[in-house]
Amino acid sequence: MSKRHERLATNIGLRLGGIGLLVLAWAAGTWLCRLIPADGSDDMTALQFFLAGAAFLSGCMGSALLVVGPHLWDEVEISERWSPRSGPLSGI
Repeated sequence: MSKRHERLATNIGLRLGGIGLLVLAWAAGTWLCRLIPADGSDDMTALQFFLAGAAFLSGCMGSALLVVGPHLWDEVEISERWSPRSGPLSGI
């Protein structure tokens, strides 16, 4: 079975998806700035909370995809201390 994340097309697609998410974060942030009054007199609305969350999540995911790309699926070695153990308390 081939690993999809090792293909060039997947690499390019992930990075383009990251750029798309960063553009979405920029658009949500721009829209949010237009909705917030300059004097800050109003309370935040649900739409403003949604736009702030969308901008944050899109920015985080977009930057991760753009920078790391297919290496998100790389296996890492963990310390023996954190590896699963067998014993009476292993299910806790």
